[in-house]
Amino acid sequence: MVRWEYTIRDRQGLHARPIAQIAAALMKRQCRAVISGRRGDADAKDMMAMMGLGAGVGEVLTFSFEGRDEDAASEELQNLLVRLGL
Repeated sequence: MVRWEYTIRDRQGLHARPIAQIAAALMKRQCRAVISGRRGDADAKDMMAMMGLGAGVGEVLTFSFEGRDEDAASEELQNLLVRLGL
């Protein structure tokens, strides 16, 4: 299992555009990906579940990956979050 934390920096919080890109990036991966925040957990491949987190600027999210290509999925998502400036 790979786990790390990320603080939302975008003033709009975790919104539709980055959520769509996160889900699209992870759909091709063969691992379970979960985002945990103050409102609970969400499947990181499920856009509606991620929207339900309501994560705003300054919130710390925990990303967890478990499965066959967990390391690659984790690295890809870290790079994506940096590119997005989320």
